[in-house]
Amino acid sequence: MADRELSKEDAARVLGPVPSDRAFYFYSDVGRPLGKSSKSLVEFSQVLVEVDPSVVRFHLERGDFERWLKMLGDPVLADQFAALRGSSKPPAELRGEVSSDVKSRVDRLQKIASSSPSQNPREPTARASKPSSSGRRRA
Repeated sequence: MADRELSKEDAARVLGPVPSDRAFYFYSDVGRPLGKSSKSLVEFSQVLVEVDPSVVRFHLERGDFERWLKMLGDPVLADQFAALRGSSKPPAELRGEVSSDVKSRVDRLQKIASSSPSQNPREPTARASKPSSSGRRRA
């Protein structure tokens, strides 16, 4: 899948915390909250490995992860999760894949968010012309 790069600012926004009313709340089933939530993608990554694999399958199949990731502004990871819906993989394997995908995406977004503009492949590098010895700028 081609990676649709985010700007430095967008990557930082996706990684940043959201208010409690926009946090992801984990459930074991409809009406059965686990008392665990995530206000950021980093927290989400940490909670994923703590919950039972059946919880991951439950949210994945309902499209809950996708909706939350789109709300955060990350359609790339949302699309990866959409592709996993209906998977016949065992729950533990599915949780491992989801967890690995989130960790990889967090790493990538952190690199983008901390890069200088010239390091972000989405943004062209501005090349300033240097003054010549006569004081005029060369193009």
